Amino acid sequence: MNSLLRSRGMNVWLSSHVMRAMCKLACEFAPLENGGVLLGWRAGKDRVVIDLRGPGPHALHGRHCFVPDHAWQVAEIRRAFQDSGGDVDYLGDWHSHPGGSRQ
Repeated sequence: MNSLLRSRGMNVWLSSHVMRAMCKLACEFAPLENGGVLLGWRAGKDRVVIDLRGPGPHALHGRHCFVPDHAWQVAEIRRAFQDSGGDVDYLGDWHSHPGGSRQ
């Protein structure tokens, strides 16, 4: 098996606050896609997501695509990092697929 495809054994811990906020932001733009960035910290191989930011005021939302307001998101990541004394940082992106299949 290709080593790039193997799981690294990472757990992602997502607070209920973040999950609710993500769902709310996704619903606000449905049936268009929406997204943002995940914030938190690294604990060994694990990631602890404690906050998120949405798309930004100049993001583009489509039925099959999403383009974030990158400059706004970078400024928000920087602000979260500084406000937390360097504890909270960018962990990744999230986005919705409101027209996706439901199983």
